[in-house]
Amino acid sequence: MQGAALPLPRSGRMRFPGEGGLSLVEVLVAIGILVAGIAAVLQLFFIATQANVDARDATSATVLAVQKLEELRAAPFPEPGDATEYLDGRGAHLAGPAGALYERRWSVAPLPAQPAHTIVISVRVWRRGAPDRAVHLTTLRTRRAM
Repeated sequence: MQGAALPLPRSGRMRFPGEGGLSLVEVLVAIGILVAGIAAVLQLFFIATQANVDARDATSATVLAVQKLEELRAAPFPEPGDATEYLDGRGAHLAGPAGALYERRWSVAPLPAQPAHTIVISVRVWRRGAPDRAVHLTTLRTRRAM
């Protein structure tokens, strides 16, 4: 006994089980899902890139703040005052804000409880244009007893 012949579709070609094409609607749904997936991956890529840039800026600002803090701690006992420096991406000093990537401000003030013997050194560094994400370090320095 031979297998029963399948009815011929309108195209005149015989169709076998499992052989079938996709309709236009199925193709459009598949493309929509693919586009949504690619858009999600791209958004994740942009978020990760921005987080990387922010972390690099925070690290650079922290290094610049620590450098200045150590410089002020290592110098002879500094006089009270404050100052501002403008720095490029490598931390090199610039004459003014033009072309500066970072701004660094520091202050030296006497500790109110011991104004003759102890000072407060504060250093604040931020990427220009983003002062809300500044790195702020503070330390105390005491004169050596003689």
